[in-house]
Amino acid sequence: MVPGTYTVVMESAGTTFEQPLEVREDARLNVGIGERRAWTRTLLRLGTLWEEADELLRDVVALDDVLGSSAAAGTVTESAELRRISTELRRRIQSTYGGVSGWVGGPTDDQQSQVRFFAEVVEEIRDRFAALRRRQGAR
Repeated sequence: MVPGTYTVVMESAGTTFEQPLEVREDARLNVGIGERRAWTRTLLRLGTLWEEADELLRDVVALDDVLGSSAAAGTVTESAELRRISTELRRRIQSTYGGVSGWVGGPTDDQQSQVRFFAEVVEEIRDRFAALRRRQGAR
């Protein structure tokens, strides 16, 4: 959890209780606040990218279910390719998340490059899926 002041809210029997809570940096960490922020920002970005890739994969699978065997060969091939790419992308994002979360500090240049690449691939999948949906809707 990122250091800062939070409000804890508990609701019981229709009554809401609120209490401020201060989370302090772990004194055992020898990391500057800038590195800590970069680390946290990278982990949050990777989490968002994983969620986006997962949502796209679910959309592709749902389209596969709708298309079934009635789809044209090109549509099935494109759908299968998007499924493969989305699955692999999720795996790679998860692996990078594990690497970044394995220690507290700023991400490496390679990890930052991977995050940028993952964002590009998510957009590419999104665009290809939208084109596939448009082609399917034209039938």
